[in-house]
Amino acid sequence: MKSEAREVAMERMERLFDLAEKALPGDIDLSRKYIRLLKRINSHYKVSLPRIIKKRICGKCEIALVPGISAKVRVSSHNRYVAYICMHCGAERHMRY
Repeated sequence: MKSEAREVAMERMERLFDLAEKALPGDIDLSRKYIRLLKRINSHYKVSLPRIIKKRICGKCEIALVPGISAKVRVSSHNRYVAYICMHCGAERHMRY
């Protein structure tokens, strides 16, 4: 029973993230609302957020980081990381490669 609920929660979180990405060019508040709902589902069902989703959420202003729309992407070949810079709050997220 619990595993079914967690599977449904994972599907809902993925769907909410897709909706947050699609809402972004026009409606930032709607995108933020979807991300907050995603986090509430995550904490309620105690399911770990998928890594690909976790990396693409701004930790400061809680919007989806979509390259070219809500985030700038910079590659640092010297330090071997990719930096996602949020265009709304300026927060940076570094991902090693």
